[in-house]
Amino acid sequence: MDKSEVKKLRWKQWLVLNVFLIALLAGFETYLRMELPPHWLLLGIVIALLVIVSMQFYQWRTGKIIGLKINRRIQRYEREKIGEKQWNKQMKIGISLLVFAGLLLLMAFFMPLPSKYHPTMGNHIGALIGVNIGFLLRIRKIDRSNKEDLKNFSRDMTVRGVGGAILVVAVGTVVVIASALIFF
Repeated sequence: MDKSEVKKLRWKQWLVLNVFLIALLAGFETYLRMELPPHWLLLGIVIALLVIVSMQFYQWRTGKIIGLKINRRIQRYEREKIGEKQWNKQMKIGISLLVFAGLLLLMAFFMPLPSKYHPTMGNHIGALIGVNIGFLLRIRKIDRSNKEDLKNFSRDMTVRGVGGAILVVAVGTVVVIASALIFF
């Protein structure tokens, strides 16, 4: 695949990602405004994660790529670019979402959850920005590197993702504690 074709596909992939995220956030907001129980929302998230894990497991075991035409072409390109070994590692890491889904399921049914939570527009914008930054960093790394540079790609991206999540949680915790101390 030449660079201009990859660039066109990446733009389409970015557009599809953002349309999906906006629809997901709108659905999430609608669910919360209807004041339905949070347990069912978490159950829906668990089911979605199980579907994603099943799709990745199928791809990993059969080698067949599934999804939208744009995503299938991009996945073929990335698979060639990063190599089979790294591709298999990425599939295995994705399958580890099953553990996360199981923990969410336990949390949904055995822990008390607040029944009235309404995220602000800033929460939604922050989510969009975070996902887009992660997406852009990932494609930049893949598109600008050769196979040797991508030798530890899966491990590096996992470490960065977990590190970023820990950083966001830590900063969020500090902000919540600081605001509680200031305003209460």
